[in-house]
Amino acid sequence: MKTSTTTKIQKTANLEVNNELLLKELEANASDPFIFDSLFSNIKIVEEQESKIFLLLSSEIRAIISDKYDDFIKRAIWTVYAGYREVVYITDINEMNKNTVKTQSSSVVSNINKKLTFETYARGEFNKFALNGADQIISQDEVFISPLFIFSSSGLGKTHLLHAIGNELLSKNKTCKYINPDFFTRDIVQQLQAKDHDKINEIVEYYGQYDCLMFDDVQLFGNREHTLNVLFNIINNHINASKQIIICADKRPEELGGFEQRFITRFQGGVTFEIHDPSVEDVSEIFKFKFKQKNINPNNFNNDAIQFLARNFNNSIREIDGTVNKIMLFKNSDQRFSYDVSYLKNIFKGGEKDKDSITPEKIVDIVAKYYKIDKKKLTGKNRSAPVVLARRICMWLIKDILGLTFKEIGNMFGGQAHSSVMVSVEYIDKNLKSNSSVSVALNKIKDQLKKII
Repeated sequence: MKTSTTTKIQKTANLEVNNELLLKELEANASDPFIFDSLFSNIKIVEEQESKIFLLLSSEIRAIISDKYDDFIKRAIWTVYAGYREVVYITDINEMNKNTVKTQSSSVVSNINKKLTFETYARGEFNKFALNGADQIISQDEVFISPLFIFSSSGLGKTHLLHAIGNELLSKNKTCKYINPDFFTRDIVQQLQAKDHDKINEIVEYYGQYDCLMFDDVQLFGNREHTLNVLFNIINNHINASKQIIICADKRPEELGGFEQRFITRFQGGVTFEIHDPSVEDVSEIFKFKFKQKNINPNNFNNDAIQFLARNFNNSIREIDGTVNKIMLFKNSDQRFSYDVSYLKNIFKGGEKDKDSITPEKIVDIVAKYYKIDKKKLTGKNRSAPVVLARRICMWLIKDILGLTFKEIGNMFGGQAHSSVMVSVEYIDKNLKSNSSVSVALNKIKDQLKKII
């Protein structure tokens, strides 16, 4: 009896120590003191088992943490206990006492954001191929494409797409894990520094339990040699087991820096899709889609107003969201609110880009300098292959950035028929997906154009 009492006292003491360590770990790494005070400060460890930790918290906080901070909490638990533990959130101590705690099989717990679905994902010409790849994964019962590799500039919806795929797979009773490179690297480095190879093997086995692994911003793993060794084992094991791998990055596999060829070979072993920079037409449709989500009829805006927004606020989906939110703020608080372009220009005064500073002539000038071709040849009838390619890129950029008609563009290039201009634009569209040199050229030329805005 005395031994039992002593054990109970020791267990309580351990809980108190570990609770203190957990709170210190959460406070030290919280992005904001307010987040710690409002979400993390009342979390309490109430039970420690060999492979499972029970955390007591309110139902409201559990919903938020499960949705947004699950990895953050698990990383803190990992630090406190010097290794992996399954984390179980409970809102009532009786859930544990009555053995009614609901957990997924083994230690497989999803961290997919339930708010990031296809219903809230903007679609357009710029991302249709990546969406087709996603649809193939979702619609097939067996693994069809693995890995699926998606790349784009920052802020074009890669992360949202990962979670949207994850939510669809979860609805089919598949298990999914979204992997943040910073969290993953920190976990691996801790075990490497401790020279705990058993724990590293546990990590590899842990990720191997999932049906689908989704790696975001994989370029951030570049040059992290020891972390990459663990990462390769996880990816390699998953593909060999005919399980799903989805990878997102900011560039093509062959353009990634700091990765051994074995990674590039694995990345290229599936299917690669690019999410392109959206055109003015794409951004216009995204704005309309976002307005509908906010219960605003996009038809309230005339074409000039939508074009103003599309040409000035198109760096990323996040920028578009911020623009829509600002319009919502004025709509709800300003009695003089108007859907007219003049009102929009007024509320965004100072923030808009002067797209008028980009002209067809300046586009031609920059393309000519990039390809070291005389401007007169570009706008004339020279048919040599280098000139034709550069001319087509000029036409594509003028259409994409300035939104001019095919006829207007044709008049700038020796009176070419609108059908000829259309063929040139379609040629670049097609080669953007299959010709990396065209893609690289366009990106570098766009960078030069941004400098004159």
